[in-house]
Amino acid sequence: MARSQFREHEIHSKRGVGRPKLYAEQIRVPLAAGTLERLAAVATREEGGKVGLVRAAIERELRRRQSGR
Repeated sequence: MARSQFREHEIHSKRGVGRPKLYAEQIRVPLAAGTLERLAAVATREEGGKVGLVRAAIERELRRRQSGR
């Protein structure tokens, strides 16, 4: 196999590495200065760290709004 053919084959046959995606979307949210540090200070590993804390807060807010409060 010629070198250029090998590289082309290599590029097209790469598979994803690591764990499979759990969530299809990513949300980029600008936060006020110091917010990530505050989140890190209160987030626990059991609840999923900063990301888990944010997900839980979103779920609570969605339930609150859907219940009409």
